Amino acid sequence: IDLSATYFDILKDRLYTGKKNGLKRRSSQTALYHILKFLVKVTAPILSFTTEDVWQHFFKDRYGIESVFLTEYEELPKEWENPQIREKINLILEIREIVLKALEISRRNGFINSSLEAKVILYSSNQNITETLNYYSKDLWEFFIVSQVELKELSENITYQENQTKVLITKAEGQKCERCWIYSPTVGTNKDHPTICSKCIEAIS
Repeated sequence: IDLSATYFDILKDRLYTGKKNGLKRRSSQTALYHILKFLVKVTAPILSFTTEDVWQHFFKDRYGIESVFLTEYEELPKEWENPQIREKINLILEIREIVLKALEISRRNGFINSSLEAKVILYSSNQNITETLNYYSKDLWEFFIVSQVELKELSENITYQENQTKVLITKAEGQKCERCWIYSPTVGTNKDHPTICSKCIEAIS
């Protein structure tokens, strides 16, 4: 998985706008911490000055080791390897590429300017894809960086089709949240915070 082009992009909303000590945000920070610690060690022989600066800033005091070059290479814990989750995530990332193509078509046609203006409607005749999409249904909007995702059967009125998967791009429902920029029907429903969505209200409460 590409970190900057994919993983970091997917995490932006929960890192920037999520509840400060919420499970999603904290678990993402933990994952990023371990990724950084591993990359600093394996790239130290090539990026010696950069990795040493990172070590001094992030890890020196925590581990009591003066330099990244005094650390030992460590194997990743076996329990981190989960073939079932890897298979599902790889499939979601394949679907993500299909959705991105549909979004680009809609952008070129002038239907949307930003992916956050979109609602993605998905349907696949492939049972494995359908089961995986349903499994991650609540998180798909983050994977695709859109405001809403709906899973339902589609007719011929579609934006793009590939790999037994149909995609229709429509306008996202609701108004734009001024805090996270997601479009949501919940914007305007809270009299104390009329310009932000329910997700952001929970984050700041």
